[in-house]
Amino acid sequence: MVYQLPTIAEGLAMGGTQGIPGTANKFVTQDNLSTGLTDQTQTTQNATIEVGEADTTTRKNKIAQSFIPAFTKIRGFNLYKSASSGTFTGTVVVTLEADTAGSPSGTPLATRTFTNVEWNAFSVGEIEGIFSSEYASMTAGSLYWLVIDTSTSDTTNHPNLGTNTAGGYTSGSVKYNNATDGWVAVANIDLY
Repeated sequence: MVYQLPTIAEGLAMGGTQGIPGTANKFVTQDNLSTGLTDQTQTTQNATIEVGEADTTTRKNKIAQSFIPAFTKIRGFNLYKSASSGTFTGTVVVTLEADTAGSPSGTPLATRTFTNVEWNAFSVGEIEGIFSSEYASMTAGSLYWLVIDTSTSDTTNHPNLGTNTAGGYTSGSVKYNNATDGWVAVANIDLY
């Protein structure tokens, strides 16, 4: 019996686009293609919004941006990091959540946590976050939310995110949350 090994090009083609090739990750299929496309965007930044403020009335403890995907998978996101207020000492957690009655559901579908060292090392400007695992069960045309939360609640020392005050993304909106007010719409802005 003669065995013929695959060429280098054939071997590379057999590896999946995620993880390590093996018995559970054999071949690239239509379900495992990555085109590197951005689904929804709003890339103008002309103002900032607070996140991680005290968890009390009128304060922006959490921030969320809704969007309507055209794709059924999501691997990550981009945000605009503005200069922090004071000295931020916490972590930043970004979750993907489904919509429940016009607000985030509270149940993460995908998560990315930035340590304090990671967050503070970013320069002011666009940052990229890749979820800990791809979420591949989105329903195209349905409403979803990116929710930004911090491990600290401090009105003096917190991160800030870039926004567009013209509300440049017509298929979504921004809301803030605190324990007293729940989810509250922020008129006429979108996150970068």
